Amino acid sequence: MRQFHWESIKEIKSHRGRFKRAVMQFTPETWTELDWFNSTALRRTMAVYVFVLIWLLTELNTFFMKHVFAVDTKHPVVFWRIILIALISAPSIRWEVIYLVCLR
Repeated sequence: MRQFHWESIKEIKSHRGRFKRAVMQFTPETWTELDWFNSTALRRTMAVYVFVLIWLLTELNTFFMKHVFAVDTKHPVVFWRIILIALISAPSIRWEVIYLVCLR
């Protein structure tokens, strides 16, 4: 059985070390290297077009929501709605990128 050593943030002596530990909690363990310069793939090009189209429709939806419901631009609902959409869509965007780049 694998043994783990759990380190408390209280055991880290420096403020910089504690800050680094807190930030590293929200980053991936490893980074995936991607090659974006293969522009000959038709599937990738079409998928990027569809992705941009969906992204623009989401932004248009935000604009119409502000316009139809007469919500002020500086209202917190508008800001937090965009943040929520970004957080929800981040994993699916990553999986789409993996699907498009890794042609296995």
